[in-house]
Amino acid sequence: MFITNNKFKINNKVLIFIYIIKIYKFILTI
Repeated sequence: MFITNNKFKINNKVLIFIYIIKIYKFILTI
């Protein structure tokens, strides 16, 4: 249970990081 929760937190941080990069690239293209 703890390992699964930990993996979920790590994946969540990665997804947020990728999302921020996509928004940043989108702003740069404009």
